[in-house]
Amino acid sequence: MRRKTEQVEGSNSKEQLLEVIQQLREQIVKEREISAQELERTITEIKTCRGIIPICSYCKVIRNNKDEWEPIEVYIAHHSDVKFTHGICPKCYSQVCKEAGLIER
Repeated sequence: MRRKTEQVEGSNSKEQLLEVIQQLREQIVKEREISAQELERTITEIKTCRGIIPICSYCKVIRNNKDEWEPIEVYIAHHSDVKFTHGICPKCYSQVCKEAGLIER
């Protein structure tokens, strides 16, 4: 009789231990997911330009953290995953053509 009681208690302890292990696994998985989400959010925030950006009101260059002036394209490329391609809008095209004497003013 005593042996059966010990076996029942022993199997109960094993089941409880397995349940605790399963709960710990689930908790670790949740914490890992939360950590991964926080890391992803932090990386996104780092790659996003935030705050006040000192920009020249005339030529549009930006003063960086080293107190050096650099083109807006360079600054944004350094602080994000953005790449630039250049073109000319119709208004500027017209202005450049007028200044170059290609069309009448």
